[in-house]
Order: sequence, then C-alpha cells, then structure tokens
Amino acid sequence: MSNLWKGIEKLEVLDGMPKELIEQQCDELNKATFGKIIARLEPIENVPSGTAAPILAISGLLTSMSGVSNEEAIQASLGDSESYFNYEFYVTSRKTPNYKYRVFFLRHRALPYPLEFFLEKSIATEKSLETKIICNTQADMMEVLGKIFGSNRLKGVIQSLLAMNRDPELQPNTAIQVA
Repeated sequence: MSNLWKGIEKLEVLDGMPKELIEQQCDELNKATFGKIIARLEPIENVPSGTAAPILAISGLLTSMSGVSNEEAIQASLGDSESYFNYEFYVTSRKTPNYKYRVFFLRHRALPYPLEFFLEKSIATEKSLETKIICNTQADMMEVLGKIFGSNRLKGVIQSLLAMNRDPELQPNTAIQVA
C-alpha cells in the first residue's frame, strides 16, 4: 500500500506556540529575581473535553431538541469540538512552594489561535481588560501578556514574595557572629 500522507514530511514545526512563549517569560522572571520568584505555566489535568455520549446519541438528541439535521449534529462533533489544551499561569517563590498566585487560565485547541485568557479580576480591572480575553494572533497574545505582566497588582505580589524570600546572610548590616 502506498503512503497517502503526501507532503507531510515537508511540514515545518510551528515556532512560537503560546506555551513556549509564556515559558520563556517565566524564565525571564526567574532570572530577573535571581531564582527567588518562580512563574509557571502548567497543564490543567482532568478538564472534561469532548462529550461522553456516543456520536449517534448526540446527533439524535440535537436533532430532536433543536431541529438540527443529523448531518449538522455530526459535523458539530467532528474536529476539535470541545477539546482544549488547558493551562494555569501562576507565580510562587522558592521559599513558599505551597503558595501560588494564579494570574490566569489559558486554553486553545490544536491550532494555537484563537486562544482564550481567563484573567484574575483585580488585574483585569486595573488594566481595563475583560476577565475573558480572546487573542487571534501571537501579536495579540504578546500585547495582553505585556499588560498583565506590567500590572501593579502582579508587581505587588512579586514584591511581597521577594520580601518573604530575603536571605538573611545577604542583607546589608547583618551582624556577623564570631564563635
């Protein structure tokens, strides 16, 4: 049998996927704070995706409830339908590993755009943003991230975490005890 996947070997891997770009920003924050503040974008597990009912039951239910044809109901369940890649973005610190300040949730389908941010309300209010933001391009995403990361609320959280992570031996005017 011949290979029917013609041209698949010539596809280029996409650069600049949302997860990759945000993880680069996590690294930047870690470097800027000398490893004291940790930002993470982690997958959220156990988020229901798709439907649990068999395809024919779905199409029959949709047909009877809404007058949608079987063909339309079947088409609605193909492709990505309800499948998402779900992430949470939070900051924590080296000395407070059990604490996390959730900044946003993020989700997208197999194609990275559009992607959806679900933003913490105080940051959204401060930056005059909606709590749900849809980005259709990488440029949109980077603009939104710039606003979020530049918020006074997030800077205040980071400042407080830095204060909790002071190393006494690195503080000026620390008395040195000689045995």
